[in-house]
Amino acid sequence: MNSNINKNNNYPLTLDELPTFQSHKSLLNSIENENNNTDINYSPNTITTAIPNNTVVVTENSKLHAFTRFRYSNELRKKYEDHLEKTNHSEKELNIALNKLRNMIYEFGLPDGSEIMMNSYTASLRGKIWKILLGVYRVSASEYLKYVGKRKSKFYEKIKNDGFRTLRTDEKFKQKVTDNMIVRLLNAFVWSKEKEKIVSDVNCNFTYVQGMNVLAAPFLYVLPEMEAFYAFSTFIQYYCPLYVHSSLIGAHAGAKLLDMCLQIIDPELYDHLTKNQLTAEIYAFSSILSFCACTPPLQELLCLWDFLFAFGVHLNIIFVISQMIIIREELLNEKNPYHKLRNFPNLNAKLIIAVTISLIPKIPKEIYTKIVKHTHDYKTVEELLK
Repeated sequence: MNSNINKNNNYPLTLDELPTFQSHKSLLNSIENENNNTDINYSPNTITTAIPNNTVVVTENSKLHAFTRFRYSNELRKKYEDHLEKTNHSEKELNIALNKLRNMIYEFGLPDGSEIMMNSYTASLRGKIWKILLGVYRVSASEYLKYVGKRKSKFYEKIKNDGFRTLRTDEKFKQKVTDNMIVRLLNAFVWSKEKEKIVSDVNCNFTYVQGMNVLAAPFLYVLPEMEAFYAFSTFIQYYCPLYVHSSLIGAHAGAKLLDMCLQIIDPELYDHLTKNQLTAEIYAFSSILSFCACTPPLQELLCLWDFLFAFGVHLNIIFVISQMIIIREELLNEKNPYHKLRNFPNLNAKLIIAVTISLIPKIPKEIYTKIVKHTHDYKTVEELLK
């Protein structure tokens, strides 16, 4: 999806604008209105999970015949590639194309192998799509090399130590992304933001904070290093600046919002956790701060990030709640649920997204607006943390 519009276009499409989401909400409402004793028969090729208020989320089983899956992936890849090749000559055309791209992600997801790069200097299909969704239309090799060529920043040792620990148990990641790549990118980021103010309501300088290494990792996995630098920088500066504030105030506000939402969505689970002195600050802060990147496997995380970049990084708060809803019975049966929450179960992107979509209509508009704003709006965060 090429564009001759030289600007960072963050098109504010929401899930509610998609016809497919409207249909899904209608389905959920009809299920909720059914009598509790009504029998619902599902295909054996589905995964189901119950959430509060008798809602059942249904997702298709991902186990397809190998040949069918291969053919489907190739056809879907071509569908995406054809869409990306189209040139847009106006902002209106670009917005329409972005809308279609988001709808494709909602309906189909990305094909298997979308993260594979043909060589070290060509972006993967997933990388190309992430850049478009984030509005990264400008990269400069000379500029990046200028930052890389600078001396070690004052955060270099901290970056180096964190870089060594990044996804260290993921062999595929370690084969593809070296510690040096992580260190170079993050050190260059520090230099690039040395005298730059955040472009938002917050008046503070960007700097390196612990956890940035985990956020940079997926970008380096799907993009060449230089392009990963610009995608990561855009993500940090325009989408979640308050998460990398020196006090991490955006993530702390996210924890507050998670508690508020859980109390509304599942009062029983919320009460059980609070009786055990468990708040989101204790059990979910790492998942919030890292946008779920602290939980394996990486392949499932990439699928979650596809959805986040398409419909808003704020949805990560609901992703975390969804992970808890999926294991709610286990949590309720635990006298000390912290043992279960200390390490979240492995990510299942399809199920987490399905549960998330079913939960959104349950959140009051006022709270949902705060969820949308908490990653970048200082006034919203200040109100939540006062």
